[in-house]
Amino acid sequence: MSSNPTPAPEGKTFFGHPRGLFVLFFAEMWERFSFYGMRAILIFYLLQHWMFSEEKAYAIYAAYAALVYIAPVLGGYLADRYIGQRRAVQFGAVLLVIGHGLMAFEGPGPAQYPEFTPADMQSGMFINIFWLALAFIVMGVGFLKSSISVLVGQLYEPGDERRDPAFTIFYMGINLGAATGSLLAAWLGQTFGWAWGFGAAGVGMLLGLVV
Repeated sequence: MSSNPTPAPEGKTFFGHPRGLFVLFFAEMWERFSFYGMRAILIFYLLQHWMFSEEKAYAIYAAYAALVYIAPVLGGYLADRYIGQRRAVQFGAVLLVIGHGLMAFEGPGPAQYPEFTPADMQSGMFINIFWLALAFIVMGVGFLKSSISVLVGQLYEPGDERRDPAFTIFYMGINLGAATGSLLAAWLGQTFGWAWGFGAAGVGMLLGLVV
């Protein structure tokens, strides 16, 4: 089933724009809150909790970042050809909630057990939960990011002069979520514990899914 590029009926407006714009604004704001909140503490998590060497920690971080930017290519293709943009956004949001939720399961670490070695930390159930969490986040971003901007454009008829201002409003949500997520998740993670920082990112994504 391919997606329908025809703009949806506008219906009621809010500040001169379709109300759907502000639904997408808040959904994307919370998605960016969770994404950048998690990234803000990921490298410290790899170094301080999982006790990876700097070289390996940065390699993991770089691989994760690369996959996050590549995944929307596949997600966009599947949305265009088979499931449509709306379902892709919803499916991506569900995957992100699962992924960020799993990130909060850090397990015992060197803070509780100073005698732990890197080999102790990098084996067992909790490290596998961590890899699974990253996989869910990569897939979730791939589906959501490839389609949510398309939905913004579909709210307007071709040539509608409100389209450019609509994308400006939408991108304000991206910047707002990225800034607040980076600050809040980093502060919680370094002050109260990793689960608090990643948990805040997960709650943010859950709010995005609700929206």
